[in-house]
Amino acid sequence: MNSNNLKKIFSIENRTRYFVHAVFCLAVLSVAIFSLLVVGNKSLDKKNELAALETKKINFFESIEIKGKAVVVYDAANGKEIFSKNPDEALPLASLTKVLTAVVASGKLDDNQQIKITKEYLSTEGDSKFVVGDMWRAKDLRDFTLLTSSNDGALALAAVAGSINIPKLAESENPEMEFVKEMNAVASKIGLVHSRFYTNTVWTL
Repeated sequence: MNSNNLKKIFSIENRTRYFVHAVFCLAVLSVAIFSLLVVGNKSLDKKNELAALETKKINFFESIEIKGKAVVVYDAANGKEIFSKNPDEALPLASLTKVLTAVVASGKLDDNQQIKITKEYLSTEGDSKFVVGDMWRAKDLRDFTLLTSSNDGALALAAVAGSINIPKLAESENPEMEFVKEMNAVASKIGLVHSRFYTNTVWTL
Protein backbone atom coordinates (compact mmCIF):
# COMPACT_ATOMS: atom_id res chain seq x y z
CA MET A 1 0.00 0.00 0.00
CA ASN A 2 1.59 3.27 -1.11
CA SER A 3 1.60 6.57 0.76
CA ASN A 4 -1.19 8.03 -1.38
CA ASN A 5 -3.60 5.29 -0.35
CA LEU A 6 -2.74 5.76 3.32
CA LYS A 7 -3.33 9.47 3.05
CA LYS A 8 -6.68 8.77 1.43
CA ILE A 9 -7.76 6.35 4.20
CA PHE A 10 -6.81 8.76 6.96
CA SER A 11 -8.21 11.79 5.27
CA ILE A 12 -10.44 14.15 7.27
CA GLU A 13 -13.57 12.95 5.47
CA ASN A 14 -12.91 9.29 6.19
CA ARG A 15 -11.92 9.94 9.77
CA THR A 16 -15.13 11.89 10.33
CA ARG A 17 -17.28 9.20 8.70
CA TYR A 18 -15.66 6.34 10.68
CA PHE A 19 -15.85 8.32 13.90
CA VAL A 20 -19.61 8.75 13.50
CA HIS A 21 -19.99 5.00 12.82
CA ALA A 22 -17.85 4.13 15.80
CA VAL A 23 -19.81 6.42 18.08
CA PHE A 24 -23.09 4.93 16.85
CA CYS A 25 -21.86 1.36 17.45
CA LEU A 26 -20.64 2.27 20.94
CA ALA A 27 -24.01 3.87 21.72
CA VAL A 28 -25.92 0.76 20.59
CA LEU A 29 -23.58 -1.48 22.57
CA SER A 30 -23.95 0.73 25.66
CA VAL A 31 -27.77 0.59 25.44
CA ALA A 32 -27.66 -3.19 25.07
CA ILE A 33 -25.36 -3.60 28.07
CA PHE A 34 -27.46 -1.19 30.15
CA SER A 35 -30.65 -3.11 29.29
CA LEU A 36 -29.06 -6.40 30.29
CA LEU A 37 -27.92 -4.90 33.60
CA VAL A 38 -31.40 -3.52 34.34
CA VAL A 39 -33.11 -6.83 33.57
CA GLY A 40 -30.53 -8.70 35.59
CA ASN A 41 -30.94 -6.40 38.58
CA LYS A 42 -34.74 -6.70 38.47
CA SER A 43 -34.46 -10.47 38.36
CA LEU A 44 -32.01 -10.41 41.26
CA ASP A 45 -34.26 -8.05 43.23
CA LYS A 46 -37.20 -10.40 42.66
CA LYS A 47 -35.18 -13.36 43.91
CA ASN A 48 -34.05 -11.38 46.93
CA GLU A 49 -37.64 -10.34 47.63
CA LEU A 50 -38.85 -13.94 47.50
CA ALA A 51 -35.95 -15.00 49.70
CA ALA A 52 -36.86 -12.26 52.18
CA LEU A 53 -40.47 -13.45 52.26
CA GLU A 54 -39.29 -16.97 52.95
CA THR A 55 -36.94 -15.74 55.66
CA LYS A 56 -39.50 -13.52 57.35
CA LYS A 57 -42.24 -16.16 56.89
CA ILE A 58 -44.85 -13.49 56.30
CA ASN A 59 -48.28 -14.86 57.20
CA PHE A 60 -51.17 -13.18 55.42
CA PHE A 61 -53.63 -14.56 57.98
CA GLU A 62 -52.26 -11.99 60.44
CA SER A 63 -53.83 -9.18 58.41
CA ILE A 64 -57.30 -10.78 58.52
CA GLU A 65 -59.70 -9.65 61.23
CA ILE A 66 -60.71 -12.76 63.16
CA LYS A 67 -63.59 -12.34 65.59
CA GLY A 68 -63.36 -15.83 67.03
CA LYS A 69 -61.65 -16.33 70.39
CA ALA A 70 -59.30 -18.96 69.00
CA VAL A 71 -58.36 -20.46 65.64
CA VAL A 72 -55.79 -22.81 64.13
CA VAL A 73 -55.03 -23.06 60.40
CA TYR A 74 -53.20 -26.31 59.67
CA ASP A 75 -51.59 -27.44 56.41
CA ALA A 76 -52.46 -31.13 56.39
CA ALA A 77 -50.52 -31.80 53.17
CA ASN A 78 -47.22 -30.53 54.60
CA GLY A 79 -47.97 -31.36 58.21
CA LYS A 80 -47.40 -27.90 59.68
CA GLU A 81 -49.29 -25.12 61.41
CA ILE A 82 -49.80 -22.04 59.24
CA PHE A 83 -51.49 -19.73 61.70
CA SER A 84 -52.92 -19.82 65.19
CA LYS A 85 -54.67 -17.52 67.63
CA ASN A 86 -54.94 -18.61 71.28
CA PRO A 87 -54.41 -22.25 70.27
CA ASP A 88 -54.13 -23.48 73.87
CA GLU A 89 -57.12 -21.62 75.30
CA ALA A 90 -59.73 -24.00 76.70
CA LEU A 91 -63.09 -23.40 75.03
CA PRO A 92 -66.37 -25.38 74.94
CA LEU A 93 -66.41 -27.01 71.48
CA ALA A 94 -69.58 -29.06 71.18
CA SER A 95 -69.07 -30.23 67.61
CA LEU A 96 -65.51 -31.40 68.25
CA THR A 97 -66.79 -33.23 71.31
CA LYS A 98 -69.18 -35.13 69.05
CA VAL A 99 -66.29 -36.08 66.76
CA LEU A 100 -64.44 -37.71 69.66
CA THR A 101 -67.72 -39.27 70.81
CA ALA A 102 -68.04 -40.91 67.38
CA VAL A 103 -64.40 -42.05 67.42
CA VAL A 104 -64.66 -43.69 70.85
CA ALA A 105 -68.08 -45.22 70.10
CA SER A 106 -66.78 -46.69 66.82
CA GLY A 107 -64.08 -48.51 68.76
CA LYS A 108 -66.60 -50.08 71.14
CA LEU A 109 -69.73 -50.72 69.08
CA ASP A 110 -70.28 -52.97 66.10
CA ASP A 111 -71.62 -51.06 63.09
CA ASN A 112 -74.75 -53.23 62.97
CA GLN A 113 -75.46 -53.15 66.71
CA GLN A 114 -79.05 -52.06 67.33
CA ILE A 115 -79.58 -49.04 69.59
CA LYS A 116 -83.03 -48.33 70.97
CA ILE A 117 -83.92 -44.68 71.60
CA THR A 118 -85.10 -44.16 75.17
CA LYS A 119 -86.60 -41.22 77.01
CA GLU A 120 -83.26 -40.56 78.76
CA TYR A 121 -81.50 -40.05 75.43
CA LEU A 122 -83.89 -37.21 74.57
CA SER A 123 -83.21 -35.19 77.72
CA THR A 124 -80.44 -33.09 76.21
CA GLU A 125 -80.70 -29.63 74.67
CA GLY A 126 -82.01 -29.56 71.11
CA ASP A 127 -84.46 -31.77 69.24
CA SER A 128 -83.22 -34.22 66.60
CA LYS A 129 -86.77 -35.54 65.99
CA PHE A 130 -86.03 -38.92 67.56
CA VAL A 131 -88.99 -40.95 68.78
CA VAL A 132 -88.86 -43.11 71.88
CA GLY A 133 -88.67 -46.75 70.78
CA ASP A 134 -86.93 -46.07 67.44
CA MET A 135 -84.22 -48.59 66.53
CA TRP A 136 -80.98 -47.41 64.91
CA ARG A 137 -77.90 -49.22 63.69
CA ALA A 138 -74.84 -47.90 65.55
CA LYS A 139 -73.21 -46.83 62.26
CA ASP A 140 -76.31 -44.94 61.11
CA LEU A 141 -76.75 -43.24 64.48
CA ARG A 142 -73.09 -42.22 64.53
CA ASP A 143 -73.26 -40.78 61.00
CA PHE A 144 -76.51 -38.96 61.76
CA THR A 145 -75.01 -37.50 64.94
CA LEU A 146 -72.00 -36.13 63.07
CA LEU A 147 -73.99 -34.77 60.13
CA THR A 148 -76.60 -33.00 62.27
CA SER A 149 -74.51 -32.37 65.39
CA SER A 150 -77.19 -34.18 67.36
CA ASN A 151 -76.94 -34.02 71.15
CA ASP A 152 -79.53 -36.80 71.49
CA GLY A 153 -77.60 -39.07 69.15
CA ALA A 154 -74.32 -38.40 70.97
CA LEU A 155 -75.91 -39.22 74.32
CA ALA A 156 -77.37 -42.46 72.95
CA LEU A 157 -73.99 -43.54 71.60
CA ALA A 158 -72.24 -42.61 74.85
CA ALA A 159 -74.78 -44.40 77.02
CA VAL A 160 -74.74 -47.65 75.04
CA ALA A 161 -70.97 -47.72 74.51
CA GLY A 162 -70.32 -46.71 78.13
CA SER A 163 -72.54 -49.45 79.53
CA ILE A 164 -70.31 -52.11 77.97
CA ASN A 165 -67.88 -51.73 80.89
CA ILE A 166 -70.67 -52.01 83.46
CA PRO A 167 -71.84 -55.64 83.59
CA LYS A 168 -74.41 -54.96 86.26
CA LEU A 169 -75.38 -51.31 86.56
CA ALA A 170 -75.20 -50.17 90.16
CA GLU A 171 -77.25 -47.22 91.31
CA SER A 172 -74.18 -44.97 91.57
CA GLU A 173 -72.82 -45.91 88.16
CA ASN A 174 -73.50 -43.82 85.08
CA PRO A 175 -72.77 -45.29 81.63
CA GLU A 176 -72.24 -41.83 80.20
CA MET A 177 -69.65 -41.07 82.88
CA GLU A 178 -67.83 -44.27 81.98
CA PHE A 179 -67.83 -43.23 78.36
CA VAL A 180 -66.48 -39.74 79.16
CA LYS A 181 -63.61 -41.35 81.09
CA GLU A 182 -62.69 -43.22 77.93
CA MET A 183 -63.00 -40.05 75.86
CA ASN A 184 -60.46 -38.35 78.11
CA ALA A 185 -58.15 -41.35 77.91
CA VAL A 186 -58.29 -41.34 74.10
CA ALA A 187 -57.81 -37.56 73.99
CA SER A 188 -54.67 -37.86 76.09
CA LYS A 189 -53.40 -40.73 73.93
CA ILE A 190 -53.74 -38.84 70.65
CA GLY A 191 -52.13 -35.67 71.99
CA LEU A 192 -55.10 -33.48 72.96
CA VAL A 193 -53.28 -32.44 76.11
CA HIS A 194 -55.29 -29.24 76.54
CA SER A 195 -58.68 -30.91 76.13
CA ARG A 196 -60.86 -32.22 78.91
CA PHE A 197 -64.35 -33.67 78.56
CA TYR A 198 -67.13 -33.55 81.14
CA THR A 199 -70.79 -34.44 81.44
CA ASN A 200 -73.53 -32.93 83.56
CA THR A 201 -76.32 -35.28 82.52
CA VAL A 202 -78.32 -36.65 85.42
CA TRP A 203 -78.82 -40.35 84.75
CA THR A 204 -81.84 -42.11 86.20
CA LEU A 205 -82.39 -45.86 86.27
